[in-house]
Amino acid sequence: MTQRASRPAPQRIRAEEAAAMLGVSRRGVHALAARGDLPGAAKIGAIWTFDPQRLKRYKASLARLAEKLEEIDEFSSAPTGRVYVAGYDHYVKIGFSAASRGARILSLQTSAPKEIKVYKYLPGDIALERALHRKFARYRLKGEWFRNTGRLNEWIGAGCPLPLTEHSAKP
Repeated sequence: MTQRASRPAPQRIRAEEAAAMLGVSRRGVHALAARGDLPGAAKIGAIWTFDPQRLKRYKASLARLAEKLEEIDEFSSAPTGRVYVAGYDHYVKIGFSAASRGARILSLQTSAPKEIKVYKYLPGDIALERALHRKFARYRLKGEWFRNTGRLNEWIGAGCPLPLTEHSAKP
């Protein structure tokens, strides 16, 4: 009778370690695993465990993809979408969309309690959206939603002129 050499069981790690490895939250790891997006994930009872070698390969593949996307972005000089300024009552959303004008507003409308009015579409990119968020930060309510008052209200009333001048950009 020959004895077969037994291989040690592969090391498994828990969600906290996987989260640290990937740079996301534990909840994020759980959500990705539940969707089937993390290779080497296994749930035993209520506990997720992960194969660290497969996670390392997955993370490396994401890094390669990110590098390729950055290269593509370097060659793209045209705006890839538009910044929209829309809202209702005293609420304004400043966001970016690469989708068609109507598609983004329709998706916003489904979660808004009142009809969304589009104040302006601006040719631009995420950098412009972020610049507007910084300029009107004092009016921010949450995320991309702002209180329509003060200089923000004046800017919208003037037709959302660009470039932002010192006068129109002051909060």
